Amino acid sequence: MSIRRYLIILITITTTLLLAAGTAGLMMFQHNTRLVRNLTDDAIPGALAASDLGAQLKQ
Repeated sequence: MSIRRYLIILITITTTLLLAAGTAGLMMFQHNTRLVRNLTDDAIPGALAASDLGAQLKQ
């Protein structure tokens, strides 16, 4: 094989691996976004209920 063919193969493999890593990173970013959204949807109503309960106990 010529050097040119080796370089083409090397660039192709490198590009493929970089695209795979970028895709995996984007998927993890979206997954983490969903987890944070679910966490805040569950936590904020609980915090509001706790503050309301504290206000009622003070009265």
